[in-house]
Amino acid sequence: MCLRVRSTSFFGLETVEFNGASFWAESLGSKNDPALILIHSGIATARMWDPIVAALSGDHHVIRYDCREFGRTTTENVVFSDVDDLLAVMAGTGVERATLIGASRGGGIAVDAGVSSRNGKNNTLSRFCALGWRNWSSVYRFSGRLRGSASRGSGALKRERAESTRVNFQ
Repeated sequence: MCLRVRSTSFFGLETVEFNGASFWAESLGSKNDPALILIHSGIATARMWDPIVAALSGDHHVIRYDCREFGRTTTENVVFSDVDDLLAVMAGTGVERATLIGASRGGGIAVDAGVSSRNGKNNTLSRFCALGWRNWSSVYRFSGRLRGSASRGSGALKRERAESTRVNFQ
């Protein structure tokens, strides 16, 4: 995938332009530290991370951004991919490899990006986790298999999501 990204920066506040959108992003911490990208839930904006972003930036390069159609990000009416948008924000903020942390809808984006990374479509992610994403293992126990109405995507993707929701913080 070839990304055409234009980025401007002003004291840690970034504007990343990609595919008809102008993404608001904030970069905190040293660019020499491991990168963390925080992806907000579907009922919030990047501001949801306010209580923890300062603590995380002490030993990480933290990027948080407003997804397309949320918060301070503006967009034209175009077809888009949340994963491509995430990769554009990474490119625009100078991050080559990162750990993704997403809440709810943001967790789905993190998982989709992680699955795409595992399938060789990109090599930019070191780890990913989804916070508050549905525990699909309960669906396995209930029906013995995943039912088509239980989630979106293919069976393999559903199983991948089920496995990725078990996260241990150390």
